Amino acid sequence: MMRSGCVAAALAMLWAAPTLGTTLARTSLDDLIRQSTAIVRGKVVGTRTALRGTMIYTHVRVQVLERWKGPDDSTVEVALPGGTMGGVRQSIGGVPELAEGAEYVFFLWTGRSRVTYLLGLSQGVLDIARTAQGEPLVYRGSIDAVIVDPKSGSVVRDEPFSMRMSEFTSRVRTALGGGTSR
Repeated sequence: MMRSGCVAAALAMLWAAPTLGTTLARTSLDDLIRQSTAIVRGKVVGTRTALRGTMIYTHVRVQVLERWKGPDDSTVEVALPGGTMGGVRQSIGGVPELAEGAEYVFFLWTGRSRVTYLLGLSQGVLDIARTAQGEPLVYRGSIDAVIVDPKSGSVVRDEPFSMRMSEFTSRVRTALGGGTSR
């Protein structure tokens, strides 16, 4: 009973400031490829939320369907800041909303804590769609956060993009020095 009281108190504090602003350093596709510890195409198969201090985290379980970089795990859990817990929603700008059952390309980073995060928040996830001919495309829409150039510190315009999956795979292999997908 004491534990649930502590969780309720922490959630009450979060309710006072449910939306947190975010500033992201602009990260190019090549930087995402080089800096990530794993790059996978995967399907969201479940989520859970957890409280860490005063932050709610949504942990997204991803079934790995294709891998360009990283360990050969069949699933990966990705921690995203924000979510809903105990009736309280904590929203963080720049954090993507991932749909259960949908497929995405993820640029992941796992540190010493062994917790895996999206590299660059929304910059580190690409949606997957198909052309009228059935060819897969990867794309990233606009991000709801302030984007700054890491060299100058000035605010820059967000630049959504799309490309064929085959072009993306070639670009990843080139950036990784010609490695093959696993």
